[in-house]
Amino acid sequence: MGIKPATPRKSPVHVSGRWMLLTLIFGAGVLYCLMATGGARPRVVESFRLLAELTVFAAAAVMGYVAARQFSPGQEARLSWMLISLTAALFFLADVGIYLPSVVNAKPVASAALLTAVAAITLSRVFLVWGLWRMARVYRASGLGFGLYDRDFGAMVLLAALNLLTLIFGANAVRFQLSNTGADLIHWILIICLPLPLGLIVCSVLAVIIWRYSQQMGGGLVAKAWQSVLLYTLLLPVRTIMVGLSTSLLDPGSRWAWVTGEISYLGLALAVWALYLGASYQYEACARSLTAEIDAYGSYVTATEPAEA
Repeated sequence: MGIKPATPRKSPVHVSGRWMLLTLIFGAGVLYCLMATGGARPRVVESFRLLAELTVFAAAAVMGYVAARQFSPGQEARLSWMLISLTAALFFLADVGIYLPSVVNAKPVASAALLTAVAAITLSRVFLVWGLWRMARVYRASGLGFGLYDRDFGAMVLLAALNLLTLIFGANAVRFQLSNTGADLIHWILIICLPLPLGLIVCSVLAVIIWRYSQQMGGGLVAKAWQSVLLYTLLLPVRTIMVGLSTSLLDPGSRWAWVTGEISYLGLALAVWALYLGASYQYEACARSLTAEIDAYGSYVTATEPAEA
């Protein structure tokens, strides 16, 4: 009896989930705008924004873990996508840590939450560098020819410059948080952030290299996966810079102050959605490869049955 060739569903969960999550992100953004301009209490509005962001972070972390599980233990790609999953999970932790000082009166708790948030952000960048570096080694060991174009070097320089600019705007945000905690944590924060500048530059370089490797190895879904990770490395610094500019241009007490929160939410949510998108493409690539193997084996068994009879 032959094996029936596997036929994937017309709308797999991981495919529909990409656009469903994107719709939810923009829907929450519209609702946030309506709440902010409709007279809702600021704490309620910010709590809603936090919940929306945490939902996106959790979805990206789970999708990254699912993509990693498609590879066998010991494979570099499994470790790489597991680290990308942890990158999204650490944003979950960082977001909670940034939010707590605004609602907790106990200064030790607020200080610990802020330090945890800064450490989570730094560690997320370290994990991403680690994951990208391991994949770059895999592609390099493949033995295929590899070359970078002028536009690739331009993209590296642009991403590195944007990421380094985030250090300036990020420092302003940290100073604002320190004013809420009332604690002198600047020395601890500087120590925690020591790996950050180098990590930002290395991420910019490795993201472009891996995307170019995947393109030259045939493109397809795997190239789309790493292109999405590259998009993440672009959207995140752009979001930080736009938030910093809007904060300097808009008076915190004005009726347009909610715009900063909207930019912050959409920028962060879309950046982490890009990680979800990349993991989704990687999962789809693995699923299609497995389906093709099952179909090929089923066809082989069907073809050899008459000879065996």
